[in-house]
Amino acid sequence: MKIIISILTSLFALASCNNSTHKEIAVLTHNDANVKLEKASDELNKFDKIIIGYYNQIETNANDVITQTDSLIRKVISEPDSNNIRWNKLGSLFDLRAETFYRKGDFQSSIQEIYKAAKNDKETLGGKLSLSTENCIHLACNYVKLNDFQKAKTFLDSAGRGWYIADYVNANYYELIGSKAKALQAYIEIKNDKSIDHYYYYQDVIKRIEELNKPAPKLINELFYPSARPDNPICTTDNERRTKLFNLINDLPEVKACKTCDVISIYKEPGETNSSNYWVKVGHDNESNLVPQFNFFVDTLSFEIKYFDTKADRLLTLPDWRKQ
Repeated sequence: MKIIISILTSLFALASCNNSTHKEIAVLTHNDANVKLEKASDELNKFDKIIIGYYNQIETNANDVITQTDSLIRKVISEPDSNNIRWNKLGSLFDLRAETFYRKGDFQSSIQEIYKAAKNDKETLGGKLSLSTENCIHLACNYVKLNDFQKAKTFLDSAGRGWYIADYVNANYYELIGSKAKALQAYIEIKNDKSIDHYYYYQDVIKRIEELNKPAPKLINELFYPSARPDNPICTTDNERRTKLFNLINDLPEVKACKTCDVISIYKEPGETNSSNYWVKVGHDNESNLVPQFNFFVDTLSFEIKYFDTKADRLLTLPDWRKQ
């Protein structure tokens, strides 16, 4: 999904671990702006279902997907856009078509669709034509298939490091060029970062390490292509547990009474707190970062909530905190 879709979703929905780039937040306030956003979200959710249907046909009816989405693009461009989400729809369609062409082996056409997605972003957001991290990775995947490894490496370098999948794809590249030692080192660095062990690809990292440690490992022959399908799960985290966590925090009297609190955010996972607790922050999103008003620890086993006094670096039960 494109960033704007993610922003819209995050403003009024509990966090999920599907394919999106939004923060794990839930907004507590409801005003006219949120009502408009909810209407936009409803329309996007309906459109996502159509997109998911096409993704499900890629393996069996790729040509039909291309034909039908070509018609759908013309329809999206010509129809009214009262909720101002034409950009999101077109972005989803270009991403879908890029992956469809890639899967059917038409790599040049896939590259063209990726640049159409970038042009769509430029026309909506203004500025110069630029490629997102995901665009760069998809381009690298295509150029590897075209045996242009130098150009693939250029796009991987442009993708940078730190995105949840970028480091993994870079490790893939080292395998592709036969640099087993560099690949193994890159995978081990990912494995040692416990803050990302809830991503599905983390288990693939473990598998690659096991394979590369064999006397005669079988190296991969293509880069991992991260799908942009809306329902693509990227986390192994229990969303039901997270939803319960958000609801519990949202129902706290202190949170309900906070006039400036509009965001609940999972700041750290249990693996990062070295305990069975999530560290949850509640505060105000000033559009650049979260200004916390409250810090809570929520136990994943008992769902007991404790207040975290950051100044004293200690946990307090809610009754003890309220006495203060």
